[in-house]
Amino acid sequence: MITVRAVRPVEKVEIEKLNLQFLSFLVSEFLLTKDRERYKRGDTMDKILITTNDLGAKLGQPDLVVVDARPSMSHLLAHIPGAVNVNWREFSDPTSTIKGLLDPSIQRLEQKLGALGIGNDKQVVVYSDPFEGFGEDARIFWMLTYLGHSQVQILNGGWMKWRLENRSIERGPVRPRPATFQAHLNPDVMVLKDDVKKKVDASGISTVIVDARSPREYQGEMGPGIPRGGHIPGSVNLPWNSFYNADGTVKDRPHASAHIIPIKVSDAHWSQQCGGFQKKRPSVS
Repeated sequence: MITVRAVRPVEKVEIEKLNLQFLSFLVSEFLLTKDRERYKRGDTMDKILITTNDLGAKLGQPDLVVVDARPSMSHLLAHIPGAVNVNWREFSDPTSTIKGLLDPSIQRLEQKLGALGIGNDKQVVVYSDPFEGFGEDARIFWMLTYLGHSQVQILNGGWMKWRLENRSIERGPVRPRPATFQAHLNPDVMVLKDDVKKKVDASGISTVIVDARSPREYQGEMGPGIPRGGHIPGSVNLPWNSFYNADGTVKDRPHASAHIIPIKVSDAHWSQQCGGFQKKRPSVS
């Protein structure tokens, strides 16, 4: 049996800029699938990703919320029609000087998501720019998954593919229609720092920690907001951008598996690390 948990937002002493990329979800869904036939058929990836064709056919439906996770200026200049703009930092711990730690107040998160029109009964599609950003769509996807939203997908190819296909756009701000969102926490998609430290320190346990950052960061290169270089002992480097095609879409199963299989995934416990770790899980109170 394979157990996977995605290591998510940063601890206060770790890193300011998150490299939270879609790789963590690609690897997680590949490994989390209990019915391997589902993965072979592509059902799992279809659950996470939505094509530009499918999204285009759904635009304007009252039960759909499209979320633009790009910077606000990019959103104002042009966005998918009806898309509301979201900055992942708005969902960070307001008491932290490093805006990467998830807000510990679930009530605040519920209120902010509801104000954006995101309700439990809405289908949510998140997009960003695969190569201009650093995985903002995956950050929102992970947060909503952690909070128990069951109908969230990432636009395969994001803004890049949407524009390459000359699809309709609009400009200016979008006023959301408020909705009600109630969280139902899914702790299986979060690993805490202490949990990872125990795995690193323990002997005889088959654990794979995936570092989804760039090779330069993995090898110790310093960057803005990074207090120290290097990587978690024993972690393996699977750069997030190695899973993208030129048009920003995620590679198909055979090509994606080629990156994962050499790491010998069978009978392993997996954790993905991109930016850093939570000390503790947010509480409902």
